[in-house]
Amino acid sequence: MPVMTHAESLRRRSSPGLVGLVVAVGSAVVLSGPLGFVPMGAVQPAASSGHSWGLRHPQASPMRTAVNAVSTLSTAGGTVETAGVRSPPETYFALADKGAANAKKSVLGILHQSFVSGCFVGFGGLLSLSIAGNLGAVASASPGLQKFVFAALFPVNLLLILNSGGQLFTGNAATVSMAVIEGKATMSELVKSWTISILGNILGCFTFACAAQYSGLL
Repeated sequence: MPVMTHAESLRRRSSPGLVGLVVAVGSAVVLSGPLGFVPMGAVQPAASSGHSWGLRHPQASPMRTAVNAVSTLSTAGGTVETAGVRSPPETYFALADKGAANAKKSVLGILHQSFVSGCFVGFGGLLSLSIAGNLGAVASASPGLQKFVFAALFPVNLLLILNSGGQLFTGNAATVSMAVIEGKATMSELVKSWTISILGNILGCFTFACAAQYSGLL
């Protein structure tokens, strides 16, 4: 009976699919650095660039944080925290400021952020298919459980995009439109944002799919 060497043992235990997945995700993480992804935190109000068609005239919004936005109530005994979330109007105007900031980025910056976001969407899809699609007898006995597992895993890509500051066409379709309505962005900036972001998302998903196919995961 032949004796398996240590090198052969490592070669058999290493999965080419796993290696390909690690390389693809690592590449996406490396790409997310050079061109200035902004982590979640302080949102700078965007300057007005035209007539406001929205609920108010364009004006500077007070800087708040995306997570620690707390309304306060002044009393004789001091300041009392009354809420830990934004009110609906504050949320709308914060999203309009975010859309204006996205629209005013350079073409290369939008393409970079949307490309990496497309890779993250592909990663979420592959993760969901790999786990939910291999439940075997469990899926046959309980199809609802398989759908639940898929639905629970796919949003991982949205968490990655939010934490890395990426851009999706779906998000820009809402926030950049708000910025235009509020006079914080122009129509030409809206067209640029929508066009580049959807191309970047498609290229990112396609690139990740090619990497998964090459590594044998699909």
